[in-house]
This record gives sequence, structure tokens and C-alpha cells, in this order.
Amino acid sequence: MKAFGIKYHNHNSLILGSSRAEYGLNPTHPGWGEGSFVYNSSLSATNIYELLRYLELAQEVQPLDKVVLGIDFFMFNAYRDTRPGFDEERLHPKPEGNVIPYSMGDIMPALFSLDALYSSIETIRLQNNPPVLYMKDGRKLPTDLRKEVEQYGYRAIFDETDRQYIRDEWYQRPISKYAFDRQGDKRKPFEEFRKIIQVCKANKTKLIIVISPSHARLWSTLRAVGLWNLFEEWKKRIVDIVEEETGGS
Repeated sequence: MKAFGIKYHNHNSLILGSSRAEYGLNPTHPGWGEGSFVYNSSLSATNIYELLRYLELAQEVQPLDKVVLGIDFFMFNAYRDTRPGFDEERLHPKPEGNVIPYSMGDIMPALFSLDALYSSIETIRLQNNPPVLYMKDGRKLPTDLRKEVEQYGYRAIFDETDRQYIRDEWYQRPISKYAFDRQGDKRKPFEEFRKIIQVCKANKTKLIIVISPSHARLWSTLRAVGLWNLFEEWKKRIVDIVEEETGGS
């Protein structure tokens, strides 16, 4: 969905990040300034490579004036795979420069699959009271989060968030490891982050980098599972790369 939004939404600025940016950064906020048309292309449970590829797609479609990048510690785990459904085919332009509008891998499941049938049934069932999760500008509304709080309560949500980060974000199953480098893997998360800065520099795009905020309880959990030293190293390396690429400006 976000790849199509980048291709067809009229924008000159972009939000990149995880679900924290997807929920929390509003493309219509007046702080963007007059003349800014913003699309929120953030992705839940993503990694830094996916954000790089979406940025490259956006710059190929139309050079950007401004990018706000929200980064998270879990994005830089070399053992973290791309999300299910991530498809490079959606992100490559044709050799002559035209963007590929759809891939057969998108069209066939959309028309002929059990998921498509189920979605059609759900659309009919909910047509008088449809849940709105995404705005046209890519921002995700917290409708689902509010329902979870009403159903389970805050304490249960906090407990489940801790479990989710341990088993799916920091120590993604089935490998359940966290490291900045993975032996035999060409992917280097910090170099992918560096390339995001370089892509913005090459296109004269103003880049604003934000370390996504989180509740103090999550940082306590991070320390409890033995990742605090890596977390500190991560922040230092981020600052070093930014300084190397910008000269401290």
C-alpha cells in the first residue's frame, strides 16, 4: 500500500519510520510549513533497509524537499528480515525511468485468493460502519489501539508490548539474535542508514533524523534482556555517521 501511495500521492515531503512514526507524525501539521505536501510512508515492524528502498523509490518518482526519518534500535538488527509481503518489484522503476505500477504478484492475490474473498465479505459486512485505519496521506489512526485498551486494559497492553519486543522486535524468531553485523550477509544496517543520508544529500533533500521516543518501561526491559550496551553503542554510531556525512552541520 505505501509503495503505491509514494507513486500516486501528490507530495514533496516524506515521513519514514516504524509504527511510532506511522501513528505519531501527522502529515497535515502546520509545522511542515507552507507549500509542503507530505506523505507518511512509515511501515510497522520494518528494518532500515526497507526504509532506504522506499526513500529511493520516492526520490525516483519526484525529488523530495524534506524527509523526516524516525529510527528505532530494532531496525538495525542484521538478523531482522524484511516484513512479509515486502517485494523489490514494487520499488524498481523500469529501465526507461517509468515506475512499474503493479506487479503480477500483487494483482493475482488481489483478485483470486481466499484473502481477497474474505476482504470482500468483510467490506460488505462493515459497509455501514467501516473501520478507518489509514488516511489518504498514509498516516495510521490509533483506532485499533483504542479498541485493544478498551478490551484488555493498559496493564495487559504493557505486558504484551514487552513480550512482543523481546520475541519479535529485538530477538526476532526463529533466530532470536541481535547483532549489527551478520556473518555471510551483504546487508549492513549502518551502511544502509549512511546511504539514506547520501541519497538525501544527492537530491538536495533536507533530512531530519529523530530517534523515536518510547515509554521508560520499554528501556527498562531492554536493559533486563541484556541489550543496553548495544543500545548505547547504536546511538553513538548513529551520531558518528551523521557527523561523517554532514561534517557536523
